Amino acid sequence: MNERLTIPGAFFDSKKDKTLPALSARASGKAIVIKRGEFEEKVKRLALGLVSLGIKPFETVAILSENSPEWIISDLAISGARAISVPVYTTLGQEEKLFILRDSKCVALIFSTHYRKSALAAAKEIPSLRVLIETGSNGKTEKGIITFEEVERLGAARDPVELEEIINTIKEDDVFSIIYSSGTTGRSKGVVITHKNLLSNVKSVLEVIDITSSDLYLSYLPLSHVFERMIHHLLVYRGAPIAYSRGFAYVGADIAEFTPAFLIGVPFFLDRAKHKILSSVQESGILKRLLFNLAMKLNRGFLLDSLVLEKIREKAFPGVKLLISGGAALNPETASFFINLGIPVLQGYGLTETSTVVTVNTPEGNRLGTVGMPVPGVEVKINPDKEILVKGPNVMKGYLNMPELTAEVLRDGWFYTGDTGHLDRDGYLSITGR
Repeated sequence: MNERLTIPGAFFDSKKDKTLPALSARASGKAIVIKRGEFEEKVKRLALGLVSLGIKPFETVAILSENSPEWIISDLAISGARAISVPVYTTLGQEEKLFILRDSKCVALIFSTHYRKSALAAAKEIPSLRVLIETGSNGKTEKGIITFEEVERLGAARDPVELEEIINTIKEDDVFSIIYSSGTTGRSKGVVITHKNLLSNVKSVLEVIDITSSDLYLSYLPLSHVFERMIHHLLVYRGAPIAYSRGFAYVGADIAEFTPAFLIGVPFFLDRAKHKILSSVQESGILKRLLFNLAMKLNRGFLLDSLVLEKIREKAFPGVKLLISGGAALNPETASFFINLGIPVLQGYGLTETSTVVTVNTPEGNRLGTVGMPVPGVEVKINPDKEILVKGPNVMKGYLNMPELTAEVLRDGWFYTGDTGHLDRDGYLSITGR
């Protein structure tokens, strides 16, 4: 059977080893490991449970939770029920959360126990919000709320063939998710992303970045952000395991515990990691400082690498073989620092509206100071105003309830990003402003 060109279709068609770990986390001091087979079963049960609760095709279901296995299970289950997911940033104020739930006409909300109060308050304000599902409640919750496990049990009572029939009706141009921008320059915009948008980006990135099914990833950036979310679907598609950090303050300890093969880092995180490494070197003996400086100056060198840099890498980033930076411009000096240390840092460029990746550097062609070349299937050009224009299957369908703004940014098949930049003679993109 050919792979179905939708998010849930590709997930169930990928035929991964069901005995291998898929999702790992820690809860109440205990390790939680969900293998691929159990992962798929949970998605099936939750999707059919949503159907049992009356969630209809193209209705919207919001997710308000910190990163966890339940987040990605919910995301896949919502799409499997042919509904539309709406991630909500946990850091937003209550009014901003209410705006997103109203604007997207959400009928259900999946939330973690920490946000129970916010969810109950939202249900009082929004009559259309008829289903509240709580994760991590350990079976204890309040009236009007159904637990995640109860929804799974509802789904387990239904015929799995029913889910296959639903998934087979999903089209690649159906809406997969509505992702809201930060709203820093006005009201938040609901970016309408289709199955094709996200899945095409997953496949394009995998053509240029070699992620294997054994490469463990540590998740700590919010899943409500499109970049982290796309990476999740990329890993799920590849069959690579995902471990969940306990939070930004614990990332260092979680890296030591899980020893991920690669990480996504925002510039702030990488700058902080660089500062910690340099501070540690500065506090060491004079001989170690001299050897470190010499090794970095000589671009490592085999002997100095094994004597000095390898030990620093294993202490700071055990197991990490690749860092990908996004979200903002990365200082070239920081990128050079990690490359000289022996950990490649690849910077890319993308937007919520492009699902996310437009360009990225690769290990074989890493040009510092640029954000790389367009991924396969995506075109980039610079107009006379120096604005970056993007065309490709990853470009959004439009902005929800904002036809005039949609028409303004989507013209003749091109998305007008609002960012300025230039392409060098080899096709590498540099961002120059906004």
